[in-house]
Amino acid sequence: MQKPHTYYVYILASRSYGTLYIGVTNDLARRLIEHREGRADSFTKKYNVTQLMWFETHGEITTAIQREKSLKRWRRNWKINLIEQTNPHWQDLTHVFLGPEANTEASGASRKMGPRDTLALAFDKGPRRTVVGVDARHELPISHSTFRRPRVIQYV
Repeated sequence: MQKPHTYYVYILASRSYGTLYIGVTNDLARRLIEHREGRADSFTKKYNVTQLMWFETHGEITTAIQREKSLKRWRRNWKINLIEQTNPHWQDLTHVFLGPEANTEASGASRKMGPRDTLALAFDKGPRRTVVGVDARHELPISHSTFRRPRVIQYV
C-alpha cells in the first residue's frame, strides 16, 4: 500500500495586508525555507514575501492545484478575508513547520471551527505542543511538537 501524500496550498505575505503570494507544494517546510532564503520564485524575492499567513492540506495533487488556481482568481479582499478567518492578527505561521525559533512571536488566538474551515490554529506555549489545527482531509487534529513537521493525532 502506498503512503498517502499531503499537499499544501498556502498564502505568503510581505507583511499585514501587504503583497500576497499563493503557492502549492508537497513539502511546505522546504518551500518556506526556499522563500526565506530567496531561492524560490523571483516574485517572492523581489517583494520580500516570506511570511506564512494561511495554508490548507489536500490528499490529491490535482485538488491542491485546482484550489491554488481558484484562489489566484479570487479578488484581493476575498483572500484577505480567508486569511483573517483563521489568522485575524496576521501572525507568521512559519513556526508550525519550522519550529518556534523560526518566528519571534509565536502567540496567537484560537477560534471555533466553522463548516467551511479547512484549518484553524490554536496556540499553546508548552514546548512539546506548540500548535493544534485540523487536517481537512482526515478531520483530525494536527499536533506540532519538537519535530519539524506536524503529525496527525486522533481526537482525545
